Amino acid sequence: MGVRLSEKFGICQGRLTTPPNNELQWFPGAKWPIEFFQGSELGYSFIELLAERAHNEKNPLWTKSEREKIIKISREANIGIYSACLDYIIDHSFYSESNLDIEIINYSKSFINSCEHIGIKLVVLPFLEESSLTNDNTNLVIKYLEIIGEYANKKGIEIALESIARPEIIIQVLQNIEGLKIGVVFDTGNRVLISDNLPDEIKKLSKFINHVHLKDRDINNKNVIVGTGIVDFVAVFQALKDIYYNGRYSFESNRGNNVINTAKHNLDYIRFIFGEVFDS
Repeated sequence: MGVRLSEKFGICQGRLTTPPNNELQWFPGAKWPIEFFQGSELGYSFIELLAERAHNEKNPLWTKSEREKIIKISREANIGIYSACLDYIIDHSFYSESNLDIEIINYSKSFINSCEHIGIKLVVLPFLEESSLTNDNTNLVIKYLEIIGEYANKKGIEIALESIARPEIIIQVLQNIEGLKIGVVFDTGNRVLISDNLPDEIKKLSKFINHVHLKDRDINNKNVIVGTGIVDFVAVFQALKDIYYNGRYSFESNRGNNVINTAKHNLDYIRFIFGEVFDS
């Protein structure tokens, strides 16, 4: 059964709050409950939670009582908590030399446990920077994903790999993992950095795409307000329609000068294009 339109579009945690240092990926601190109500009022169906690059013991994901508060606030605001992203591995490589890092394996499992507690259905693992997927470490990525994927799947959680590697490398990894619910995030802003043909990339990755991040870039690769950059969202949605993608989308986009107005614009803009493409 597919996902209803009213459930498709979420927003990444921290994108409804102005960060002190203009950071894109940023946990909103004590203001996190406010984002749940703001997101709901704007029409978003879920919040994609964030575990930061550096461990933050004040992030409610890491404490049982605070996770209970996430569940409570989610219900009160009438907004879901479908997905979560483990940014920690961006700054902390999952391997050292030619071996998996046991501490990162255990940290990843702890994150999965926290996600299970609050009902997360999909976990994004960003293989970027210190954990970048390359030609040289595909075997280690496969081993890590087999361990974490099996652990997550047993708890009812699907895994989505995020990478800016070429589609062929991502496919090589995922084709070597059998029997596990592990796919790939298609991030419009990241993929446009390395390809001028996003529909072609979508078709290449088609059977593996299980989540989509929505953001836009300008010609200088700067993250900009959705619809003002070089991402052709009509072509992106047409390609997603062609491969019968019926999953969810998270906005991981620029906040603009007014975070609430920008978030409203982004959702209205994408919903309009989505309707034009999928209803035609």
